[in-house]
Amino acid sequence: MTKATETNVLRRLLRQLDGRAKSFLHAHWFAVLLWPVVALFFLVLFQLETKIGAFGIAIGSMLVGAVVATVAIYRSSYEQWAVTSCFLDREAIANRLRELEP
Repeated sequence: MTKATETNVLRRLLRQLDGRAKSFLHAHWFAVLLWPVVALFFLVLFQLETKIGAFGIAIGSMLVGAVVATVAIYRSSYEQWAVTSCFLDREAIANRLRELEP
């Protein structure tokens, strides 16, 4: 890992340790809204089958699956942060940042 990359990672980690603002992805209304939007997307996708074919449906389905999986992983990571963050040593991270910065 380069020094610039390590510095960026450590800075982001310190910002997250200091406090995190909630994203709209973590709101309850987003989870409730996501599934009807996905169902609507599939409805439209299957209505367009004559124009896009089976290959288009497969590509569209993979994209929707990737988006839903990314949101699920992001939400799960956010919820687990409270458990993980207590094991991180803030002072050690700050010391390493001081070593990396000229």
